[in-house]
Amino acid sequence: MEYILVTLNYSKSNGVDMKIPAFMTVEEFIGIICHLYNVQGTTLQSEPMGILLNKKQSFAEQQVEHGALLTLCS
Repeated sequence: MEYILVTLNYSKSNGVDMKIPAFMTVEEFIGIICHLYNVQGTTLQSEPMGILLNKKQSFAEQQVEHGALLTLCS
């Protein structure tokens, strides 16, 4: 299984480094993060790409790479 190393920002953090499966969908990831950290979020922004990620596609399909900064947005 292929993984990517990213930093996640959400309302209660200054950044959490994570190792996530590249073929996980964004929707699955958002659900896990919201449950784990008891936060709300509906979209995920990726930097340096500067885009909102498609929830139905995986990180690999959207070419999210190592070192990406992901921000959970409402």
